[in-house]
Amino acid sequence: MLFFAHLLVKTALGWGISSAAPVQTPISWAGHQVTLGSRWVPFKGKVRTRMDSFVIARATWEDGRFVLTQEACAVRFDKVAGVRVHMDARHLPRSVFTFTPRERDQTFDGRSRVVWNEEDVDHDGKPGMTIRVAARVCSGSLHVTNDSTTTATARFREGGTFGGNARVRVEQRVLGAEGACLSMVADDTSEQVDGPFAYTPVPAGTSCRDLSPDDWPIDALAW
Repeated sequence: MLFFAHLLVKTALGWGISSAAPVQTPISWAGHQVTLGSRWVPFKGKVRTRMDSFVIARATWEDGRFVLTQEACAVRFDKVAGVRVHMDARHLPRSVFTFTPRERDQTFDGRSRVVWNEEDVDHDGKPGMTIRVAARVCSGSLHVTNDSTTTATARFREGGTFGGNARVRVEQRVLGAEGACLSMVADDTSEQVDGPFAYTPVPAGTSCRDLSPDDWPIDALAW
C-alpha cells in the first residue's frame, strides 16, 4: 500500500537537427511529465498510480544532441487507496535528459539516469531521500535510495514545444522507516512505469519560484 517516487526535426521557427547549435533555441524550458503505473493493493486489487513531475530545464546543443539539464520544482502523487504521499522535490538531484536525433526521421531518442544511494540528499539528517506517507492505518516516513533509467522518444512540434513518451525503469531500496506499521511493510521495489512528457520555452532565467504546478505552462497529457 505504499506509493512513492519511481522516482524525459524541424519546426516553424526553423530549428534543425544538425550538429551546429541552432541559435534560435531558447535557453529555459518548463517541463511536465506524467508517470503512470499500477500496484496491487490488498482488498482492492490492481489500482492505477500516477505521479506528476514539474521541472525547469536549461537547454543546450552538444555534438548534435539536444540536452536538457533540469531542476525539479514539484512532484505530485495521486491519492491511491486512501494513501497520500509527499516528497520535497526541491532537494532532488539535478538530472540531464539527452536527446539524440535519428537520421531516418524527425524524432529523437532520449535517455536519462538519476541515482542516489545512502547520501543524505534532502539534508534532513536521514540517509537517502525522505518520503512521507499519510494513511488512515499506516503513516510515517521512508528513507529510500533511487536508481531510475528513462528512455524516451520525442519530437519538436510547430509552435516550439517538445515532447513525447517516456518509459522509466526504477530500482528503489528502503534504508529505514519511521512508524511501526511502515517498518513492517516497507520493502524494496523494482518496476517499470511510463507516460507522456512535454516541454515549452519560458523566459530566460525563469525559476521554480516563478511558476506554480496549478498553472504550469504546459500539460503533458494535452500535448
